[in-house]
Amino acid sequence: MRLFLRILVVILLAMPLIMQGQKRPPKQKSAKKQAKEQVDAQSSNKAELNQKLNKAQTHHLDIQDKKTRKRMRKNARMRKKAQKGRSIPFYKRWFHRDKFKS
Repeated sequence: MRLFLRILVVILLAMPLIMQGQKRPPKQKSAKKQAKEQVDAQSSNKAELNQKLNKAQTHHLDIQDKKTRKRMRKNARMRKKAQKGRSIPFYKRWFHRDKFKS
């Protein structure tokens, strides 16, 4: 009888260890799926940021008066030309009107 009780106690003490081995690990997403989700999240964030930037730019233009908008467009064109590597022609640099001299 004592032997039976000892065996029973050992089995009962070992039960939690046996039960731990029966649990399934949680399903993990494949590497491809994770990468795809990350790319989708980045593209959606990028699109959202572009949308906010465009909205802010249009609002900024809307609150300017007509002369200021015209000057801003002119400066934007000049800036784009300069980014492409084209410089302002010498005659425009030499003979431009100084607006700020009194």
